[in-house]
Formats: sequence, structure tokens, C-alpha cells
Amino acid sequence: MEGVEFSRYHRQMMLPTFGANGQQRLGASSVVIVGCGALGSVVADQCVRAGVGTTTIVDRDLVDFTNLQRQTLFTEIHAQQRRPKAEAAKERLAEVNSAVRVRACVEEFGPSSALRITSGADLLIDCLDNFESRLLLNDVAVQRRLPMVYGGAVAMQGMAALLMPSLGGPCFRCLVPDLPPPGSAETCDSAGVLSSATAITGSLEAALALRYLAEGGDVGHPFANTLLRFDLTDFSFGRTDLQQAADPDCPCCQRSEFQFLSQDKPSARVLCGRNAVQIEPRGAVTDEAFLDRLLERLRPHGAFALAGNSLRGELVHEVSESGTAVGLIVFPDGRMIVEGTVEPDLARSIAARFVGG
Repeated sequence: MEGVEFSRYHRQMMLPTFGANGQQRLGASSVVIVGCGALGSVVADQCVRAGVGTTTIVDRDLVDFTNLQRQTLFTEIHAQQRRPKAEAAKERLAEVNSAVRVRACVEEFGPSSALRITSGADLLIDCLDNFESRLLLNDVAVQRRLPMVYGGAVAMQGMAALLMPSLGGPCFRCLVPDLPPPGSAETCDSAGVLSSATAITGSLEAALALRYLAEGGDVGHPFANTLLRFDLTDFSFGRTDLQQAADPDCPCCQRSEFQFLSQDKPSARVLCGRNAVQIEPRGAVTDEAFLDRLLERLRPHGAFALAGNSLRGELVHEVSESGTAVGLIVFPDGRMIVEGTVEPDLARSIAARFVGG
């Protein structure tokens, strides 16, 4: 990397922790970004502009008009054409920096594909919207002894961390030992999100990734295993040392039990003659107030109501692959029926986004 190609990075090479050697390390690095929504758009853009040699973008979803408020790589044309997010991002980023490689993986990030997709990576970056996929990515990171950048944003809050169990800190499974019950965790689709919150979180993730790659090695990173957090409600910022959060009996990073890599996806069954998919939860819900709380969360997204032993409604801003409206039925035990589609992956995505867990 030299001449014009090298000079484009001059401003960041002036930084004492980057320099020419750091830029060379970036150019030789490979990152895998799982999820190309609000966080992934920011992270992918900054990695490519900074000169990361290979950036792999993984996302099975299509661009929708509701994405444009915060997903900065996409345009109205992408939404009109319902372009796959990974492909649209790759196309845009090729115009930004043709000297690096951008790979698009338009597929589900699941147990059967995770190891293949992440082959050859130096760093894994979590830009996901559900805990199950995040714990799967953590399994991959621990098994391959790779650092993982975690990020999450909802409403006006966000957080990010570079997780490196190799330095004695926790893996993500130490922090989240079990999948949260369905409906217990807010999501951007249920609670909303300010685009500034996702932009800040994505920038924090990109900063952690770029510094790790440019500075090189697994030792001497004062920012590793530290949770960076903020709340734009009162504009507060803080950080928490995670070193003591490592679980000495963690099934993942201590016992090498990779539960999420070895298990199947949540059961999804197409209901004959119904144009609907039934999703079975991993574990039964025992909280009797589950549906009442979920009703309050879903009211901004459609006319939802409790009917007998279930919560029912239609998601007004969601359409299926055929252009039909998407309905959602949730039962007390956490079982869900997504109406208006026969695509199991789409049904899983909607269930994760709106019910969570």
C-alpha cells in the first residue's frame, strides 16, 4: 500500500497509535460484521474508509423504508427495489474505497453457517439485534480464540465493548448466561431508537475494532474488557471495568461447551393452509404478566389486543416477501405464530425483533 492509496489514510496515520505500521496492519486485516442494520452500516462504512483489507458483511434481510431513518448506507432506491442489505452495502462501499475488499453474505447467520462465514477473520463484530445470534457469535469467537466487539442500542441508550477472554476478561456468555425470556428485553422495534444512539454505538464499535487491528497483538490494550455506555436522555456517559465479570465456571469460555453452535435454530413450522409460520420458544415462559407487558410494547406497532389465551394484532409497518401484511399471535408459553409469510427465517426475524429474547 503506497502512493495515492496510502495517502488517503494520512489523517489517521498521524495518530500516534496508528502510523504507517498501523495502517499496514489494517490493510492486512479481515473483519466479519454480523448484521448490517443501524450499527452494521456505521461500522462497515468506517472500516472500509479506514482501509481494513477485507470486510465481510453478513445479513439476510432486505432494505425497507423504515430502515432509512438510521441505516446510513441505504437509499430510497434500495428500499424501493427491496435490495438485500449486504449487497446494497457492498455496492455503496465499493464506491467509497475500491482499494479494499468487501464481501457480502446474504444468508442466515446460524449454527450451520457460522464457522464457514467467519473463516479467516481476525476480529468479529456484533451488530446483531437478538441475543440468540449474539451468543452464537460468541461461541465462534471463543472457539476460534478471536476477540469480539459487542454493541447494542435501543431508545436513547447504547453500549459497546471489546471482549477478550484471552486477557482474563469475560466472554459474552459470562455476561448473559442464558437467553432472556421472550418479551423481557426491549428491542428497537418495540421501544424505538434515536438514530444518534445507533450512530454513536456503531462509532464506538468501529473505534474499538480499528484501534485493536492497527495497534496489533492481544496484549496492552487498556480499552479491552471495558463496557462503554451512554444515555442521550440526560447525555450521561460512563465506563465499567468488566475484568471481574468473567465467570470461572462459564460453560463457553471455561468449559468449551459451545451450546449455540451445536444446537438447531428455534423450531419454525409452516402451518398448512394458513400462510403462517409457528415459532416455538427455547424455554417456556412462566411469568403470568408476560402478555400484559408485551401488549404495552406492541401497541405503537399495530392494533394489538388480548383475545382469550393469546395476544393478537397486525404489524402496520411490516410486509412479507409477497407484499402482504404481517400478523403476530403470541401465546402465554411464548409460542408465536407469524401470519402473512411462509418463510421461516423471516418469521424468526420478526419474532426476535418484536418479542425479543
